[in-house]
Amino acid sequence: MAQSAKAKSLPIKEIFETFLFLLLADRRRTGLWSRIVPPEIAEAYAKKEKDIVISSGSLSLTALAVEGLYYCSKVMRSKDQSVLRYLLEYYASDEGGLGLIVPDPIRGQRVEPNPRHTSFILRVVFLANYPIDEKDLCKHVRYLIVTQSKDGGWGVTPSTSADPVNTAIVLSVLDYVNKSNHCIHMRQTLRETIKQGVSYLASRFHEDKGWSSTELFLDNIRATSAILTLFYSLQNYNKDLYEKALHIIKNYFKTECLNNINPAFIPH
Repeated sequence: MAQSAKAKSLPIKEIFETFLFLLLADRRRTGLWSRIVPPEIAEAYAKKEKDIVISSGSLSLTALAVEGLYYCSKVMRSKDQSVLRYLLEYYASDEGGLGLIVPDPIRGQRVEPNPRHTSFILRVVFLANYPIDEKDLCKHVRYLIVTQSKDGGWGVTPSTSADPVNTAIVLSVLDYVNKSNHCIHMRQTLRETIKQGVSYLASRFHEDKGWSSTELFLDNIRATSAILTLFYSLQNYNKDLYEKALHIIKNYFKTECLNNINPAFIPH
């Protein structure tokens, strides 16, 4: 019986340290969590070799990975400061906002900011209670405000059409700042920006199927679930819209997944 219990337990600390290593393995070049971890990465880790290269990565996936690790392990809280400092310094643009590094004919390279990456990284900063400089934070928040589309939403980049899921990601950041003691001089603008963003979400909502996300290739149930998860505070701004979306998710579980899910797990 004791062996069975031991077999079921997960070595959380070891798993976490492996993930953290993969996250930091190539931070001198990209600082990104790789979409695909090559076999040689695992082999190098087993040999405790840390001078290895991850050829490609995703800034969004890096932020999501760090955010997920925060929720899963308290160990992250004492080991991540250099990760966040690196992301904030290396991927920050001069005009505000965070994004990817692209070639530049004059300077060699530059950061091309976008609302999606800016919001993902700031979500982790808030979760970690990282001591970001107030001036820098407000500059990033101002970037999110000025990149709002005329229809009230945000695209993955300033030049792409607004998308409901990406809008929810940005709104989650603006909502946090609005409720905090940060950027107080921007409070009125923040509230108006959030109001327009919520109106955008309402205008893109379908009564029978919720939201969809063509930019992020998500079907209705995934997009609707993502929006309610990312922007849980929607219920504080438009309770009716929130409840309609939640009703769609409940119905999905009851009709499409009835044979695959314990009804006790359906939200009440």
